[in-house]
Amino acid sequence: MKEDSSQSKVHSSQFEKYSAQTSDDALIEQFFSQARTLEIADDGFTERVMRRLPDRAMQLSRLWTLFCLVLGAVLLIGFLMFQGWLPVVLWLNNLIHETFTNVHPVPIFVTFGAFCSLAVAELANRLYAEC
Repeated sequence: MKEDSSQSKVHSSQFEKYSAQTSDDALIEQFFSQARTLEIADDGFTERVMRRLPDRAMQLSRLWTLFCLVLGAVLLIGFLMFQGWLPVVLWLNNLIHETFTNVHPVPIFVTFGAFCSLAVAELANRLYAEC
């Protein structure tokens, strides 16, 4: 009997904590919902500041464009200096031939199997999360 009364006290104290927490959450939500609709008159100061802030996406876009232009110019100069695609094709052919003739197939199959098992596990996790 004593165990039942102690368990009920534990359950009631947990319920009181939960109800107090939810009432606190409701009070906080009510307070901030009123502040959310409040607009402070600042004579357009906020808009002026936001317009003067640097647009990071635009800066990154400009840097990326500059990088691509420089890379394209270097490739064009290299293409013209080395007489077209022939040296590039020969280099790639040599690279592929030297790289893949000395590779043992077992590590490739093991790696492929590991990736497949990870993909199946991820798929199972996603399907389980949807249920």
